[in-house]
Amino acid sequence: MPKIVIYCTCAILICAVFPFPYAYYQFVRLVACGVFGYGAYITHQNGESFLPWLLGGIALLFNPLFPVYLDRATWSIFDVIAAVILLLNIKRITAQDHY
Repeated sequence: MPKIVIYCTCAILICAVFPFPYAYYQFVRLVACGVFGYGAYITHQNGESFLPWLLGGIALLFNPLFPVYLDRATWSIFDVIAAVILLLNIKRITAQDHY
């Protein structure tokens, strides 16, 4: 996964702390679910043990098909935590094994 995708996703998650129309938060769910889901796949393929489960769990939290309904303050906390997790693991998520 390109680093620019991760940086943009982090920016989207951080911006979700501010008040926007509901459509923005639906967009956040879609992007975050996709990035975290693909990150879980990549880290699993690279032989990580815990990180795929963490990223997969976050993908489920942000999934747009079966949304988790939380209050705005709680979502703000999860948005920031998710962005930090992405940034802390950027090397593991962008690393690709070449066979």
